[in-house]
Amino acid sequence: MTGSGAGAIDYDWLLDNLVIRGVPIGSDDATGEVMRTFCLRRRALQAAESFLLGRYHLFEQVYLHKTTRGMETIVGRLLRAIANAASKQESARIGLDQREPLVAFFASQDSLVECYLALDDTTIWSAATRVAGGCDEDARGVARRLLDRQRLACLDLETAYPRKFAESLDGAQARWRQQAERIDAEVKDELGIVKDVVTFNAYGEIGEDKTRAHKRLAISVDEGPPREITSLSDALAALPRRELIRYYFDSTDARRRVREAVG
Repeated sequence: MTGSGAGAIDYDWLLDNLVIRGVPIGSDDATGEVMRTFCLRRRALQAAESFLLGRYHLFEQVYLHKTTRGMETIVGRLLRAIANAASKQESARIGLDQREPLVAFFASQDSLVECYLALDDTTIWSAATRVAGGCDEDARGVARRLLDRQRLACLDLETAYPRKFAESLDGAQARWRQQAERIDAEVKDELGIVKDVVTFNAYGEIGEDKTRAHKRLAISVDEGPPREITSLSDALAALPRRELIRYYFDSTDARRRVREAVG
């Protein structure tokens, strides 16, 4: 649906090679404690490798794309405005009725699950349309931006200050963090700035949490317990942990002024 060519997987082959084995759990595999869970036969290693590589690239190209994250920021602003009005019983100020599902959700103390289950895409878009016609100027502006698909201006440090020739990724990421510290220190009070920092790799946090080893992708081998896939795949083991640092602004002028301020 996104138009990206990444993420194609050999679904049938992975399912055909799905088995249940005892996978060591706990921070110390030497304890012998195991949990029976899903893993893959070794002949599915290449398909599993492609699956995780595709996932990695989808994070880069889709899930964490600057436009995606920017629009999520706008949605977050809108929801916070509604939550703030609901908590103060001032939903009418932003154009919403007390019976609105979103208002009920944020105002509820007892039936939170029931209120949550009443929410869907239609509810959100309908509320955004009403807020766009409300009296609160800030909330109206956020809702209007969402409805009109007005993207926030983005300063992506990886793009604005690209890696230098022969510079390692670790070195570049350290430089981007230093630049972020300068921005935070020198223009932290700049109106309209939203800082977005996110890290990812082939697994995410679960893959690095040894106390939840049964959540990792394990490959069944001929002898011994199943092995975590990066111990068998050089390509996956070499994938770096990425950190994306971005700043979002209400206008390109604000972005330009920040660039000029920090160089």
